[in-house]
Amino acid sequence: MLCVALPSLGVSALAARHRGHQKTRRQARAAAAAAQDPSPACERSDKAAQQPQLPRRTALAAAFAVAATEWLVAGTARAANDAVTSGLNKYVKRKKLERLDTYIAPLLEAKGQLVRVGRVMLQDAGEARQLLRSGVFAGLRDNVRSLGEYASQRAGDDSGRELVRGFFKELEGFDSELRKAQREGAGVEEARKRLDGTVAALERLLDTVPPEAMSQAQQVIAAIRELDDEAESEALKARGAMEVAVAPAIVQNVLGQLTQQNAVYRDAFSDVVADYQACLQRSRELQVRSAQLDKEASELRQENETLLKNVEEQKRSAVSSAQVVRDINERQSKELIDAAEEARKLREQVKELRGQVEHHRQAHATVSREMEARLHEAQEATGRVAALQGESAELVRRILEMKDREADRLNEMNRQEADMLAAAQQQAAAIVAEARAAALQLSMRRPSQASDSVDALLHGLTVSDDVAAERPVAMTKSVMAHEGGCYSLAFSRNGMLLASGGADKTVKLWEPSTATLTSTLHGAFEGVNAVAFSADSKLVLAAENNKAVRVWDVHTGRLRMSLTGHSGKVTGVDCSPADAQVWGLERGYCLRTLMCHSSCNSLALTGDGSLVASGHFDGTLRFWDMRTGKQSHEVAGLHSQQITSVTVGLSGELVLTCGKDNLLRCVDVRRFEVRHTLSAPSFTVGGTWTSACLSPSETQAAAGSGDGTVFLWDVSKATVASRLRNPKHHHLHHHSAVACAWCPLGLPLVACDKAGNLSFWSSSERPAASPRIGGR
Repeated sequence: MLCVALPSLGVSALAARHRGHQKTRRQARAAAAAAQDPSPACERSDKAAQQPQLPRRTALAAAFAVAATEWLVAGTARAANDAVTSGLNKYVKRKKLERLDTYIAPLLEAKGQLVRVGRVMLQDAGEARQLLRSGVFAGLRDNVRSLGEYASQRAGDDSGRELVRGFFKELEGFDSELRKAQREGAGVEEARKRLDGTVAALERLLDTVPPEAMSQAQQVIAAIRELDDEAESEALKARGAMEVAVAPAIVQNVLGQLTQQNAVYRDAFSDVVADYQACLQRSRELQVRSAQLDKEASELRQENETLLKNVEEQKRSAVSSAQVVRDINERQSKELIDAAEEARKLREQVKELRGQVEHHRQAHATVSREMEARLHEAQEATGRVAALQGESAELVRRILEMKDREADRLNEMNRQEADMLAAAQQQAAAIVAEARAAALQLSMRRPSQASDSVDALLHGLTVSDDVAAERPVAMTKSVMAHEGGCYSLAFSRNGMLLASGGADKTVKLWEPSTATLTSTLHGAFEGVNAVAFSADSKLVLAAENNKAVRVWDVHTGRLRMSLTGHSGKVTGVDCSPADAQVWGLERGYCLRTLMCHSSCNSLALTGDGSLVASGHFDGTLRFWDMRTGKQSHEVAGLHSQQITSVTVGLSGELVLTCGKDNLLRCVDVRRFEVRHTLSAPSFTVGGTWTSACLSPSETQAAAGSGDGTVFLWDVSKATVASRLRNPKHHHLHHHSAVACAWCPLGLPLVACDKAGNLSFWSSSERPAASPRIGGR
């Protein structure tokens, strides 16, 4: 029996395929009728004579087979021609796509045919290759590209085109494996893998189809399969009708001959059909290329026309611009002539400059020789300076030795004076004892008269409150103390000595009552910022810029020790009346360090030595507990600018601060509150280290102003009591008053300025008298 597999056409060829099935059914019915038609014996014998090898039914079956073959060839060619036309229409007209459903059904049938190719290649690889080139595979490339183009347009990228390239790569690999299996007789394992890859690539491409379009395509495929089933059932009926009248031996004979003839025809035309299909594919590609070339030629013709127009326009513009070019050339010629003249002038200038350079070079050589001579002289002078420095050092050493001998002599004189003073004190004590004894004897006779004489005798041993409350009104003396400026003043506890420190790296000791210099203490390496006496007035301390505190013996004038350890210049120093020092003066080393985030400008110890009051750059007054070394209290925002000085009154209950905001504040140590604020319209703080002071009775305060005036305030009333000014200072050459110090005995008040002058102020123009000892 001959089994014919009809090719699956596209949706557009469904009607033609249905007509082909009807034609096949009519031919089958005609063949069956001819087989059952009773013919006379003579006719049958004649036909048998003409065709002795084929019976009548065999001839009818052969005719049916030829007609079916012609139908198959015509259907395949028609499908190929339709595919060519469809491909040309899509790709020649700038890939203008048709409806999506026209591509899905052929691709679904192609997927089914790939499955059939997989079954056939297990038996015959050549027949499997023929199936790859027949049926729906004739227009497969165009359908796949069109579906990929739809997918790329929907996604907005090249994903669809990448899927198309992947499918064609897998399909070509599968075909090459089949060719290898056909020629070499190898296995089809690799071809099977390639087939699975091809089917998977086609499925990925079909997954991009919308569900509704896929559903319509599946409905079309179902309709095609119904037609195939109907045709097969009618063919089976026709075959059944033929088998009713034909003997089995005849059927077997016809079947064998048809099978043999079919194999001969198929083998003869398989290569031709394959070549024809390849030619059709090449023809489609050439037509597409020809269309592209025609389009490019049209574009080139348009571009050529545009270029010709541009050339004509450029010619016309060139003719019009020729005159402009000539004008430009003439102008440039004139410019070149001018430039040549300018170049000639420049060459002359260059020649002149070269002469000047040569002259300067010669002058430079002369100066160099002179400089070398001067350098040699400078080296010789340096040698002489070194020798002079050696001689100067030797002279300084000798002078220091002389000063040491002089200091020893002065110390001896001071010791003798101290011995004499001690003897005087002993005599005074004896006189007081005798006075008391005499007063006791007189009291037995005249009690009131005895009391008056004792009071008169003891009046000179203490300072009365009236003396302490006296206000300085007149300057008793003004002396030049320190060259470069005097920065600090301090009285001893007993009021017998005054210490001053200045920029000349010295500390000077004065007798306050007579304003006379008693001694000068050397040993500081830089300027002195602050001075203070020890509690027993035997030591004097000086804070200097060289990060150290120097300690001298008052009686001998010798430097006792140097207290180092600060990282910057030392701005304040004070000595405790009790034995609770931060620095141990007995051993000369640091006992405790008080750390603060703001720079400290000044400090002072309270009367009992338990607290340290410090004034800082941030305008805050801080109190430190000497027992713990920690901050105990602070008065924040006391001044809007930095604090320049801190002074503690003799009672130990009042602290006076001076700030750059031109204010003085009186702070109660017991409550840590501001008690009084002192100011004046014309009062200005002249420097960073301006120092104020309190009177012994703490009823008056004094501070120097930037114009050299010393202001006195009544503390209780917070008003200016008086202004003191050195009459020797001219109003155009005044110097800022830096520090003030008030004698613990009451007067004098001493002030210093930046010029290095000391001014002594008392209640009258005569020097303040020392405390009286003894009677009349």
